[in-house]
Amino acid sequence: MLLAASDEAAQIPSPPGATAPSAPYLALATTFIHLAYGALSFSLAPGSSSNTTLVSHTDNWAGYSGTLSLSHYAGNVFNATLTVNIPVLGQRDPAPMKFGGYEAEFAVSPTGKVQGLAIYGDFWGAGYGVPRLVGKTPRERAEVWFEKNDH
Repeated sequence: MLLAASDEAAQIPSPPGATAPSAPYLALATTFIHLAYGALSFSLAPGSSSNTTLVSHTDNWAGYSGTLSLSHYAGNVFNATLTVNIPVLGQRDPAPMKFGGYEAEFAVSPTGKVQGLAIYGDFWGAGYGVPRLVGKTPRERAEVWFEKNDH
């Protein structure tokens, strides 16, 4: 969903007593690959409260530059916000358009190894009324699955 500049992301606040991810934040700050979307290399966001926000900058969102921000919700689930810089006719600088209301979930093995990143919430534009995928693992539930890059 397109967000207004003042709408800091249709993000759901973490519930009281939200659990931490099952892998350290530094382990989540790594690179993930998708054949169509390309590589997302996350780092801890500077100045984020308690270092619970991960950010990836890319030049591959439909040919535009952009940022995917993940803010911790609970466990391995994060609120995801995509900001895409869209060129505007007659203007030198592109206009940032912010999209949110997405969820991102890290798949982490029982031994703590990060395996991938699943994104949900009509991220790829299936449209209203399309049922959410069901499955036991983040990969099975993912609209878009990013595999951890082990190279």
